[in-house]
Amino acid sequence: MPRGVSLLDDAQLQRQLFNPLSEPSLAGWYSADNLPSLTFDGSGNVTAMRDLTGKGRNASTATGIPYSRNSWVNKNRGVITPNGTSHYFAIASPITYNSTTGITMLASVRNSGVNAGRTIAATSTVNGAFQTRLNNSPSVVEVLRSQQASLVSSASTSLTYIIAGGMGISGKTTSILNGVSTVVSTDPGFSNPLNAIFASTDVTELFDSQFLEMFIFSSALNQRQLDRFVGRMAWTGDMTSNLAASHPYRNRPPLIGE
Repeated sequence: MPRGVSLLDDAQLQRQLFNPLSEPSLAGWYSADNLPSLTFDGSGNVTAMRDLTGKGRNASTATGIPYSRNSWVNKNRGVITPNGTSHYFAIASPITYNSTTGITMLASVRNSGVNAGRTIAATSTVNGAFQTRLNNSPSVVEVLRSQQASLVSSASTSLTYIIAGGMGISGKTTSILNGVSTVVSTDPGFSNPLNAIFASTDVTELFDSQFLEMFIFSSALNQRQLDRFVGRMAWTGDMTSNLAASHPYRNRPPLIGE
């Protein structure tokens, strides 16, 4: 069996790396580093992202969004960088929020700016948005704004590259930052389907930083599920040092069957 130069290489070469498609509730998967899944215009801008789940929730835009092979952490990665004013994708088949099963969103993004609205995906208007939004200081990240209230992660960070996420289900709203969850006993108040990436559905707050990868689920994940996906994103995005020392996948990638 060939051996790689890292634990991630070994897991990939031996086809043992955890496969996101094994999660039934995975409703959308988009990657800027998966070149075959992207469509470009004549200027090299991205006009569409294919949904890697195969469920047909492809994302498209009439205005091409800049793409580059950029320095992501310590490696050359494909990234999409919206301008924050007009760049966003519409999802072909919106993901409906069900208050009983919930919804989860996880994304690998570049964390930059202060008090700037940076909507990664939205289920309704600006107040129903999942964001990476620096709130009040560069080190506090507000990763979910529900219709009821803003939820600021208790795990503040000054890191440039982060894994940010949010979960909503009846009676509970959760923000996720590099695998650390902050939970409040408040219904998120989401009402509309998730139909846009990089913008609130009223297109008043748009994302304007580097984007690497996103997973969207039609359920609220349990801790085991969350650990596996965050762990995989940390390894494939070169962000394992972001994870807490106690995280089960800080020192090795998640494998099939775990």
